[in-house]
Amino acid sequence: MGEVDVVPVDADGFAAAEPAVGDEVVDGVERPGSPEPGGIYLATVIDCYSRNVLGWSMATHLRTELITTDAFTTATSRTTLTQNAIFHSDRGAQDTSDAYPRVLKSHGVRPSAGATGVCWDNSAVESFFGTLKNELVHRETYPTRRAARTTIAEYIEVFYNRQRLHSALDYRTPEHIERAYHATQTEGKEAA
Repeated sequence: MGEVDVVPVDADGFAAAEPAVGDEVVDGVERPGSPEPGGIYLATVIDCYSRNVLGWSMATHLRTELITTDAFTTATSRTTLTQNAIFHSDRGAQDTSDAYPRVLKSHGVRPSAGATGVCWDNSAVESFFGTLKNELVHRETYPTRRAARTTIAEYIEVFYNRQRLHSALDYRTPEHIERAYHATQTEGKEAA
């Protein structure tokens, strides 16, 4: 089994001392609705600062590569994770596999997991999946896995990241938060 740090969680949940885009990400896997036997699984990687779904992947299996190779690789191609960024997960089988910490380490990212039974540290992922189900999955009927994949992908890429206002972000979108963050970083470098 891969070695994973246990991060202490307080009442405020899992949070970095000085938050930044790409500093902390969380992952999660859920099985949204699909009528076909076996359904589909959705793995996500979410930035804690912006709530942006940086990477995601859907498959008919729960193998480790659903998170490590697919969702995580997509996330790293879309944003720059800070050196020693924290990649936090629950204690699912994929997250405690031997491959999981090796893939993260190769990207300079530190794997982390909360204590068993503690839900606050993965609240961004749990909130995303609850929102996905309430706003989309429970309102749709998917005749095939392909239809489910297409609709969920559009929800994430077109609506959730770019249009949906988030109360945790003072009613702004994840895309807006990331653009504003990068603009302040650029201004700070130019002023120096």
